[in-house]
Amino acid sequence: MLRLQSCILTRLLSSPATSPVSPLHRLLSAAAPAASPSPSFAVEDYLVATCGLTRAQALKASTKLSHLKSPTKPDAVLAFLAGLGLSRADIAAVVAKDPKFLCTNVDRTLASTLIDLTGIGLSHTEIARLVSLAPFSFRSRSIGSNLPYCLHLFGSYQNLTRALKFGSDLLRRSLQKVVKPNVAFLHECGIDAIGIASLCLAVPWLLGTKPEQVRAMAVRAEAVGVPRGSGMFRLALQAVAFRSEETIAVKVEQLKTACRWSDAEVGTAVCKLPMLLTMSKDTMQSKSEFLISEVGLEPDYIARRPAMLGLSLKGRLRPRYYTAHSWIGRHQVADDKQKAWRFARALLALAASARCNRLVVGKCDGMVVIDIMMNVGFSAGAAMSAFDDLLPTATDFVEIVSEHCPVEVIIRLFIHMFSSSHLDLGKCDHTNRRA
Repeated sequence: MLRLQSCILTRLLSSPATSPVSPLHRLLSAAAPAASPSPSFAVEDYLVATCGLTRAQALKASTKLSHLKSPTKPDAVLAFLAGLGLSRADIAAVVAKDPKFLCTNVDRTLASTLIDLTGIGLSHTEIARLVSLAPFSFRSRSIGSNLPYCLHLFGSYQNLTRALKFGSDLLRRSLQKVVKPNVAFLHECGIDAIGIASLCLAVPWLLGTKPEQVRAMAVRAEAVGVPRGSGMFRLALQAVAFRSEETIAVKVEQLKTACRWSDAEVGTAVCKLPMLLTMSKDTMQSKSEFLISEVGLEPDYIARRPAMLGLSLKGRLRPRYYTAHSWIGRHQVADDKQKAWRFARALLALAASARCNRLVVGKCDGMVVIDIMMNVGFSAGAAMSAFDDLLPTATDFVEIVSEHCPVEVIIRLFIHMFSSSHLDLGKCDHTNRRA
């Protein structure tokens, strides 16, 4: 059987589809049969001279290879990697990440894995990428059964490799005892296949964690006020994953202090934006201070519209607010300062809605105008009536608007369509998605 695998391996590594064999591969292939145990074999020097590690990397890696007395097995492994098309730098990275990879049996383990992975349709380039990302998993025999399942779960090779960049243990965990039970439980929580893949891209270690720990995470997600089966449960699970109850409790207290919220208001905000629990104390403090002290929003207003807290203070909140306030001041939309600030607050809240980014510069679409008006509290009839009255001068809306500042488009529409006396901030409700 081993002889058959060796023959197949030779054909796979020398097939036309494979990249040309590097000089390193030819050198090692020729030298390997003649190698013999040597009492003077220096692992650290070998790692530097042959594997391409730095002296510091070699010193660290050599502690895990102290039992090596000959370069025979490492030479065979390096030849295998070179045959897959890995460069000298790639090989050095693999060895630095997993020094024990050099001790893997090529015929019994690496050759068998190569045959399994080519059998499911992976190219040598894709297999080489897996070796670079997950050397620990590649020398585990479970990869042959785990990889097809994970490819199906993540939907594509690209998605899987994205997850493996941050957590490669998934490919060597038990499918029957760990991975599949976790997937089944997440389905029970109302998370579909696409949601599970997205969750695992954000928290790559989740599916490889013991099932009882994943269930405990779900309990903590429910404890912050997000029920299983709800649309936000996946994000809540992401927010509390691998965080203790004590850590979550500290985050809740930070939210209460920074945003001046009650327990009920914290619950309202977290239900709509669970990722609030992942924000740093300083970030939360600076955003809430700006919205409450400078903009003048009430804490309960922010709690009902926490999407604003998910926006960048320097990149979104401050620029949009100051732009809105400046335009309103220059065009004298309101009769007094108080009304102008009400307008600016309304525009800032509207900017938190994903709908703002749908506006197309150079085109004044009636439905967009009406949609914006209804989004700030106008009835459908009033919005349609206002637009009909304004239709003859519609082209004026986009006369000097910049393509990179959609809030200016909105302000132009507001300026031409209605005055602040119509605006009821209590009706300014919109989605919780990021702009």
